[in-house]
Amino acid sequence: MDRPQVGDQLQKRESATRLTGALTHAARLQDALSGLFAGGDDAQFRYDQAVDSLNRDPEQMMVAISAAYGHCPVTDYPQRHALVAAASRLRDEGALPFLASVALSEIPPEGSKDPHSFSTVGEETIIRMSAVDSIARHAARGLQLAIDLLLRCVESPAFSVRRAAVSGLMATREWQNLRPRMEAIIPKEQHFIFDLKNVSVRDAIQVKDPTKHLVEGYEPFRGQKPHIRRSEPKGDKPKAK
Repeated sequence: MDRPQVGDQLQKRESATRLTGALTHAARLQDALSGLFAGGDDAQFRYDQAVDSLNRDPEQMMVAISAAYGHCPVTDYPQRHALVAAASRLRDEGALPFLASVALSEIPPEGSKDPHSFSTVGEETIIRMSAVDSIARHAARGLQLAIDLLLRCVESPAFSVRRAAVSGLMATREWQNLRPRMEAIIPKEQHFIFDLKNVSVRDAIQVKDPTKHLVEGYEPFRGQKPHIRRSEPKGDKPKAK
């Protein structure tokens, strides 16, 4: 009789779907997406499995990603972002055309009635920035196609996309040679973009007194917090007479 497991030991088992090896690329993609965004004690293990699965057959997997993105509803921002994230995990340069199509696509006009609480332009911008960041990783390896695509992204009318492209180009060996070309593209009032740097959150300047920046006369909320209704156990319901 096998000895039962009683300790806090993580059992790294291959998922049944990966063991079969008979999944279509579309099904493997969905399986990988689940692993990329998994939680729990084995999250890192599932993430590594997902990345390995995506890179097992990158050309066909890229076809599946492109097809899924094309059929994805425009307003399904989480799924669209997840598909871009999946493409970014592909080490093959075959992902670049898809990433470029996302990064360089025009951002639709704001569709939210209350953009201060939820902005469609914000969601679209985040998706494109993720694509640019993925292109930048290829450019950092010296891939000329990726560098050329980042230069095209510098011409984007969206400042956030442009900033991400400049940041990616600054991480390449060709940075100093490319700067004059970018300075000619970017408006002079935005040349401060060249001074922006990525820093660790631990190195960022911290605000010692957050209340210092509040408007004069600000009063904190002192009222009663809203009562959260809790569901009652089924067994506690009063019986009908």
